[in-house]
Amino acid sequence: MLKNCELGTYVLPANDEKSPYRCHPCPKGKFSIFLNPSSCTECGVGLFNDKDDAPTTKCKSCSNGRYQPEKGQPNCNTCTIGKFTNNTIGNAMCVKCPLGKRGTGLGGCELCKGGEYQD
Repeated sequence: MLKNCELGTYVLPANDEKSPYRCHPCPKGKFSIFLNPSSCTECGVGLFNDKDDAPTTKCKSCSNGRYQPEKGQPNCNTCTIGKFTNNTIGNAMCVKCPLGKRGTGLGGCELCKGGEYQD
């Protein structure tokens, strides 16, 4: 008989007569918000899940200066210098700093200093 698996897990068949099904934590890059699903859902673009040994009910957003253009990923990529993540489009991609601003190397942009320019 199947007991309810906790949120953030999924159900797989087990080779055991006493318990034919087992609950497993969602793997990296996935999550679950339902009871007893047969699989977990992939994290969306701009999101990630780096846990694979604990139940996961939501994915985390990539932090400033980091992005993830693909679904179901365990981590985020770092924007190259001169680019940043723009929260109006999410953290699915990096965009070039606007004219007159330069990349900080920390995922943001700042005004160019005197004698500098960005085109």
